[in-house]
Amino acid sequence: MDLATLSACITANPSLQAISFDRLLQFLALVTAIRSDIALVQPSDHSPAATPEVLPHSAQVFLSHACGFSIDTVIQCWSAFKHLAWHSDETCALLRASPSTFHVYGIPHGFTARTLYPPTQHCPVPSCSRTLKGMRMMRAQQQQCVLYMVSDGPLPIYMVHLSCEACEINYHYNFKVFKGERTYYGGIPDIIQVSEHQFLERQVIEMWMSLMDHWCVQLYWYPSLIDLILQRTSATSCADFYNVSMAKGNEPPPDWSFGFMLSSEHVWSGFYLHCLLEDAVERHECLIMNHTGDQKDRFNELVQARNQRMRIEGQPEITHFCDKCTRWFRGPNGHVNSKCSVVVTDGVCIGHPCCGSHNCKTPLKNNRDRFCPIHANLEHLCSIVGCDLPVVSGRLTCADPLHQCVEAHHRDKGQSRFQLRDRLQRARDVHPASHSANSRALSQLATIDNDDDEFEIDPTGRVADAALHTSAQPATTHKKLRAKFTRSRTHNEQLAVAPCGMILGRDTMFGAEGVASVAEFLKRTFRMEAIKPDHIFFDNNCSLAQHVKLDPYFNNIGLSVDVFHFKCKHKETHTFCQENCNPAAFPELISDDGQGWYFNSSIAEQTNVWIGGYHAMCREMLVDKYDFFLDQMILRRNRMTRAKLDAQGARPSNWPV
Repeated sequence: MDLATLSACITANPSLQAISFDRLLQFLALVTAIRSDIALVQPSDHSPAATPEVLPHSAQVFLSHACGFSIDTVIQCWSAFKHLAWHSDETCALLRASPSTFHVYGIPHGFTARTLYPPTQHCPVPSCSRTLKGMRMMRAQQQQCVLYMVSDGPLPIYMVHLSCEACEINYHYNFKVFKGERTYYGGIPDIIQVSEHQFLERQVIEMWMSLMDHWCVQLYWYPSLIDLILQRTSATSCADFYNVSMAKGNEPPPDWSFGFMLSSEHVWSGFYLHCLLEDAVERHECLIMNHTGDQKDRFNELVQARNQRMRIEGQPEITHFCDKCTRWFRGPNGHVNSKCSVVVTDGVCIGHPCCGSHNCKTPLKNNRDRFCPIHANLEHLCSIVGCDLPVVSGRLTCADPLHQCVEAHHRDKGQSRFQLRDRLQRARDVHPASHSANSRALSQLATIDNDDDEFEIDPTGRVADAALHTSAQPATTHKKLRAKFTRSRTHNEQLAVAPCGMILGRDTMFGAEGVASVAEFLKRTFRMEAIKPDHIFFDNNCSLAQHVKLDPYFNNIGLSVDVFHFKCKHKETHTFCQENCNPAAFPELISDDGQGWYFNSSIAEQTNVWIGGYHAMCREMLVDKYDFFLDQMILRRNRMTRAKLDAQGARPSNWPV
């Protein structure tokens, strides 16, 4: 729209010269905003690019009320400015057309501030008989929806999907549906449908994903105990943040079928769709999923496939190197003749519910189950370790009175005040308020329902927790029993981190952080020769080195303990460790001035603080969602790390593979 064209239209229609400029702009903006609605009621052979000669009656009434014009004036304005309005930029309409105008005048006549249509009104199938005849899709269905925006808050909108009668394909705003299969159009749209009647602006989803990357303060209350804990922003908190801070006081119209409150389910749907669409774009594919069933179930196969690709192919930055994680050595001629690339691996105690059968990796059907479907029969056996008798109905133990006393003690303990205090302490361990690594040992960070409980029975039959006895107390000969009353959880997440902070790999350890499992994780993560590290830091490398001494994969890889653990956790009398895992024995690790260390060997501990912040969010996730979420958070962090390294002049790049 330009002033010269507008002036020419007014000059050619003297009867319209009394209209105020503001009202004229309002008219043009509103017409531009409802162009798709106007085009929908035109004959099937009408081209969307051609300006209709006559406005539909509903549009005339809406424009009359919204602009304060008579119907005759609306008709005159359309006759004078129809070509200008029909071909003007849609963004101009969005800037001028206030949502409140549509709330008051538009909704009664079927118009909303945004009406979402498929990207085309002609069926794009090349062989479609209707398209070959120049006929548009005319079978339309309109439904009420809600659009959540950053700038305008939640808005009532209509969504229209069109069906091709010849091809039997149903076209929606984001995707097309054929024979129960949903195919997205490609790319990441600015507005994403996250449920049948809810749409999210892409900026809202990306804001939530950024919030999940950052810490927030949560107030925890227990009887007689209040504490503030720093943790990641959960999906529930993201929804609450929008509902409270970004809704702008908007209320749904009186007859609107849907409210404006967002829930965590909408947040997770947006998260999944954004990530899956992004993944499809990177692989130059279109996202395809089932159209039937619940929204949350549609993602299952896609999430599992993405997790499997991530496990096989690794993070996109698996081939990363830069000046902070790779050291170059030059010969007398000044040319690079060797290099030393370093990786640090460590475990962090976060996890998800898993099967109670030791080291079983079969997923649970429900996060409340104690056993997977394969080991479901164990649910009917006594929970006292070593007892294979069937349980009594309504209990977790058999008919043995002693076993039932142990179960009763466990049940009472779970309701006691000291258990609540213990939970708070565990929360502090996994939500550190500082950005320094927590010094508590991994084995001390077992979650409430992780390890077997150990009990002592005195000669009178009284049951007590064995863990409550300290080394200062005299040893007892009381009978001890171990029990598994609660769910099992995975032991830890094992990370492989470059000294620059780039996270190269992640794996879940089920039974323990055993050296055999760590060795297998490293070999699988760095299976390509081009990306094999020259040196690996691990706080238990003295055991790992002995375990892999006959494995040719590790022949040319240095294995040392990071400086902190070597000084504080490893005895000088451990001969093998001192001779083989002392970082001082590897000159390539020492800085150029000989006074310090070239690589940051504590990076894994620092990264553990970051990923440990997701403990509260992840602890009830089943394995598919858990893996997908952590991989996506790592992917986002790696992007930020790469940008930071680039800004620091560390020359981040990738090995050719």
